[in-house]
This record gives sequence, C-alpha cells and structure tokens, in this order.
Amino acid sequence: MKKIEKGSGISFQLRTFRKIIKELNANKVVFAGSKYVCLPFAELNGYAIRDIKNQYFIPETDVENGVKLVSKSIGIQYIELENKEEIYNPDVLVLLGGLAMESSGVSLEDVNELIKKLNPKHIVGLYFMSIFQKVGWDKKIDFDYIIDGQINPVDVYSK
Repeated sequence: MKKIEKGSGISFQLRTFRKIIKELNANKVVFAGSKYVCLPFAELNGYAIRDIKNQYFIPETDVENGVKLVSKSIGIQYIELENKEEIYNPDVLVLLGGLAMESSGVSLEDVNELIKKLNPKHIVGLYFMSIFQKVGWDKKIDFDYIIDGQINPVDVYSK
C-alpha cells in the first residue's frame, strides 16, 4: 500500500476516517475489535460517522455477540441486537488493532473467516503503532485503506 496522507492527532485521524467512509459511500459499517479495549475506539470513530445509522461492533470475531452502535444524547453507545442478520453484508468492515494483539486470542484465520462470513464490500484497518504490519496482516488481508496512528511519545507529568 502507498501512503496517501500524513497528519497528527486524534482529530486528524477522525476526519480521515470520516472522509474514507464517505468516499466508500458506506451506509453500513461494522467494527470488529478486541473485547473491552476496542469498543471505545469503535464508539469514538462511530461518532465521526454518526450520520450513518447502521453501525455495529463485533467483539473479536464473535458475530453472535455483535451489538448496534447508536447515537444517544451523551455519545455513541451500544444496544443489543435482536436480529444478527443486520451485521452481514456491510459496506465497510473496520478491523481494529486489538484483534492482532496476542492477548485477544484472535488469529489471522479467524479474521479471514469473519471476512468471508460478513462479505463486506470494503475493508479498512484502523489501529495504532503499526500492529498489523508487525504481525503481517497488512499483507495478508485485502485492505482498501489503513489508518495507522502513532502514540509516541507519551509524556507524563506530576507536580
């Protein structure tokens, strides 16, 4: 893949994500990420595309426990899904970096099975610190776009 933009900060990342989703003409977006850690990132990025009403989150690759992301008065939140069929055939599947973390227990084969099962039109990788490159997924998954955020340095202060 070739680098097409460079910027910094969470605002840049959110604007870029929104621009990509709009460019892909998406009306249904499914995020898949590790339990606990990735859900807030899905909610944050879901805020950037809050005008899209069909947003979902799948914990790891467990479609049966997928939830719908909805815009509420205090932000993006999730609600239980009665009809799991809503998750299938998304315009965009967003694979979050937590999937590639060893602690998630998710393998490349699991992710490829999820891709096959969901049948997305497009795949976007959204992660930090080049995790998909480190595990080689950037070359083994047919991404349309990758957004690789960097969190260096981290400064901590005290009085």
